[in-house]
Amino acid sequence: MSLTMLENGRCGVVVRINGGHSRRDRLLQLGIVPGVPVYVIKNGRSGPLVLDVLGSRIVLGNGIASAVEVS
Repeated sequence: MSLTMLENGRCGVVVRINGGHSRRDRLLQLGIVPGVPVYVIKNGRSGPLVLDVLGSRIVLGNGIASAVEVS
């Protein structure tokens, strides 16, 4: 499922990143790589997602967040 489908307070583990090289590279720079747990702090559905990734707070827009598949 897409990262954008996770509700507030839920956790998912990154299984794949879809999209072009620039999108993948940007997510990799932020620490969003396969095998890493991602906690959703805020998902307002219409705005950006606020995430906790390895202890860092990261904000992603829905477009780029939809490229992240989690389980």
